[in-house]
Amino acid sequence: VVSWMWRELRFMLDEEVARAAIVGDGRSFGVDDDAIDPSKIRPIYGDDPLFVHYLTLEATVTDYLDIIDAILLARVNYKGTGTPNLYVTNAMLNGMLLVRDTTDRRIYKSISELASDLRVAEIIEVEVLDGVTREWELGSDAELLGVMVNPRDYTYGADKGGQIATFDDFDIDYNQMKYLIETRLSGSLLNPKSAMVIERKVAGG
Repeated sequence: VVSWMWRELRFMLDEEVARAAIVGDGRSFGVDDDAIDPSKIRPIYGDDPLFVHYLTLEATVTDYLDIIDAILLARVNYKGTGTPNLYVTNAMLNGMLLVRDTTDRRIYKSISELASDLRVAEIIEVEVLDGVTREWELGSDAELLGVMVNPRDYTYGADKGGQIATFDDFDIDYNQMKYLIETRLSGSLLNPKSAMVIERKVAGG
């Protein structure tokens, strides 16, 4: 059981760090003591346009075939290494898979076919992307649809003190064992236009 507990904690740590790298950890830094400082692990979504190409669609663009075309046209702006992954919301993935031709037949029979057309290695559904927005311009918001990036282009750094450390202790007040896993990291994109963000303006925003 203890071995399983440590594996679960390590998985949760990796998941938290990955989320912080893509969209931030969702907590308010300076308000929540457990929030990850976005200046230390810099989220791709919201990073400077020097490092991220933003494909910002109009709120009226709701046809997923048009969205696919827009992604392919904007693909020329992606300057990352190798073939990237595409991380998307559930709604985005389902919408693209349900695209039909003029005879009402589905164009893509599988996620791999869609990935091939979009020129990405893999399309990965990421639950934490749902409902994420940013201020696109003064008084206007944009909702996140997807992030295209090769994970190798996001660089993590740690000094010797940044090694993963584990702690366990018996809490006599609660008569139970407590387990802790922690690390100290930094992270950021390093190369210009090494990621592409697909977002859509919020109607009425």
